[in-house]
Amino acid sequence: MKVILLQDVQKVGKKFEVKNVSDGFALNFLLPKKLAELATDKAVERVSLQKEKFEKEKELEIGDIKKIIGQLDKTIEIEVKANKEGKLFAGLDKKEIAEIIEEKLNIKIDPNILQLEKPIKEVGEYSIDIEMGDEKGEIVLVVKGE
Repeated sequence: MKVILLQDVQKVGKKFEVKNVSDGFALNFLLPKKLAELATDKAVERVSLQKEKFEKEKELEIGDIKKIIGQLDKTIEIEVKANKEGKLFAGLDKKEIAEIIEEKLNIKIDPNILQLEKPIKEVGEYSIDIEMGDEKGEIVLVVKGE
């Protein structure tokens, strides 16, 4: 059965691809979970237009990312609650750091572009790499205790 994938499906294919899969797999898994739809002529045409639009948006996004990464090469200082030894009461993960960047620099970013191995749990200065595709940058986060 020919289907058009509406999302990336592991070991099957990527979004917008037309794949030939077994009837049972399509009827029992892909279609009910809305991971794919039947590959009719109209559907293929509609999805090809969606794919073109998606690719154009991606190109614009890459241009925006270059500009954003240029703006992010800065140092940000924040104060968070910490004990006397410098341990934070709540660790800072990618999502919280992205929110801090949005608050301090007024730039909204996806937390997944931040290269952070583990949450920040102590007061100090941290260099956080920012990576999106081929573009790379760095932000220095200075964490001070309250």
